[in-house]
Amino acid sequence: MDPTEYESFVNYLQFNSYPLDATKNEKRFLRKKAAKYAINSNKLVKPSGNTLLIVIKADQKLDILKEVHDNAGHQCFRYSYRITNERYFWPGMYTEIRTYIQKCVPCQRNQPSLKAPTIPLQPLPVITKVWFRVGMDLTGPLIESEGYKYILTFIDHFTKWIETRPLKTKNARDVATGVFSIYCRQGAPVQIVTDNGREFTNTISKTLQEIHGCKLLFSAPYHPQTNGLVESTHKAIKQSLKKSLSEKRDDWFHYLEQVTFSINIRPRETTKYSAFELMHGCRKPRLPFEAENLAFLYPDVSMEENSLEDNDNDDELLEFMKNEQEDSFQQAGKNLINSKKIMKEQFDKKVNPITQSFKVNDEVLIENVFRMRSKGGKLQDKWIGPYPITKVSTRTLQVCKNKAITRVKRSKAKLWRGSSTTISTRKSIKLNPLISNLTEENAQLFDEDEILSISSLFLAGEEVVFATSEQEDSQSRREIIDLLLSMKEHVIGSLQSNIPLSTT
Repeated sequence: MDPTEYESFVNYLQFNSYPLDATKNEKRFLRKKAAKYAINSNKLVKPSGNTLLIVIKADQKLDILKEVHDNAGHQCFRYSYRITNERYFWPGMYTEIRTYIQKCVPCQRNQPSLKAPTIPLQPLPVITKVWFRVGMDLTGPLIESEGYKYILTFIDHFTKWIETRPLKTKNARDVATGVFSIYCRQGAPVQIVTDNGREFTNTISKTLQEIHGCKLLFSAPYHPQTNGLVESTHKAIKQSLKKSLSEKRDDWFHYLEQVTFSINIRPRETTKYSAFELMHGCRKPRLPFEAENLAFLYPDVSMEENSLEDNDNDDELLEFMKNEQEDSFQQAGKNLINSKKIMKEQFDKKVNPITQSFKVNDEVLIENVFRMRSKGGKLQDKWIGPYPITKVSTRTLQVCKNKAITRVKRSKAKLWRGSSTTISTRKSIKLNPLISNLTEENAQLFDEDEILSISSLFLAGEEVVFATSEQEDSQSRREIIDLLLSMKEHVIGSLQSNIPLSTT
């Protein structure tokens, strides 16, 4: 939010004061906009359901996005947006977060290719019990980091909670040691879904099965989708590691726990809960960057030592928490069943390949087809570039790569979106306040909040200042454009009759 506007809201809500040079119409408009906000613990907040969102100033946005995206494993837009949207608010945050992530250099270099499914999806039956059925698998070899080359991963099929352990080798002894370490943290699952690799079927693994009473369910070699959950988790782990490591690829061991935590706290599309919430009694995680706001987020909890008092209602509280957890498990199970049904329907459809429009002088990233031939290739960037296009044909592109002309298939290239080192700032421009001249072109200059001010400002005959962003997204602005165009005749009529304009 613009700092001047922020201070205007705070002064009005706290002291009922207006800017010194504010006109009558500007004061009325300020009251209307400020009604959406409140003051809590001397912070400007925006009520959203039962939650109070902290309003962020313009100069704070970049720091917030670095925390929830760059420092949280470079999660995709929907997860980064949901984590931000659960805690903070600023006008235009949806578009700005999406643009920031679209321009994130590590994300662009490591975004996976989209491929059409080749066989129908055959998911396992849903089990709504914690740590009952888990998937287990290895990934590697990776670039050696502190002597480690492999990652052992467990993932709970219900909560989606993951446990990871770095391994130096994939022999039976190291695998068994990693498995036992996870057992000591979470206990032994009833069923383990894994592949038929030698590392999981040798004597030591079978001995662990006998000791802990686990039933091993092996994925059929002709049907790897049975254990697809852990394999997709490996992809997410490697994606986050690649984005977090930057140039130092042999440092992944020190980032593994951070990446694992970032995946566990993100809300899952299948259950609508994060794995952390389902594993910890539906308690949301407290993140490191929230430390300075703990008093605001938890106003009923004293931060002083020895401040806890006996509570006569402990039994009632525990019963309430138990019922809340059971309700959450039941709802998560329903969401998971419905999600799997939708996923299968979508997966089983034949998908046409996505085509991109390329032009000469466009910059593109090209797929790093040689990365798997080098040592530690799995942690190298999937895409390299950007390189300018010098020629476009039906099946190929001609690009200038390191001062040499190279031909690549169109399917092995994607458009470069630029860099996200800064947030798009909002700038003010003055427009002729004649709504009769409204067209699709200048309609894109209007913002949602500005629509609400059209009546008072236009009828007052004052010069109107509208805000626009440096980067516009035509698709995200479509609804605003349609609304403005539909309002055109109504606004003209309001101006002629000098009656208040209704935006409902």
